[in-house]
Amino acid sequence: MKSVTKRKDFNNFVIVVEIIERKEHLTIRGMRKIAKIVENMTHRKPFKQSSTFKFLSSSETIRQAKYFKH
Repeated sequence: MKSVTKRKDFNNFVIVVEIIERKEHLTIRGMRKIAKIVENMTHRKPFKQSSTFKFLSSSETIRQAKYFKH
């Protein structure tokens, strides 16, 4: 069972790396996509309780993402 969970987490990690390679992480949409993937990995808090949600909701993050948007 543990190896199945590790495999799923690894596959999610690979997806996140691919998102970063495509530079999607530079937008709010891309950051949210990554956050949702991370949320589904094992031993994670619900998304709205996570520090990732707080980070993505901050006005500073939103301003910076608009600045870096390609």
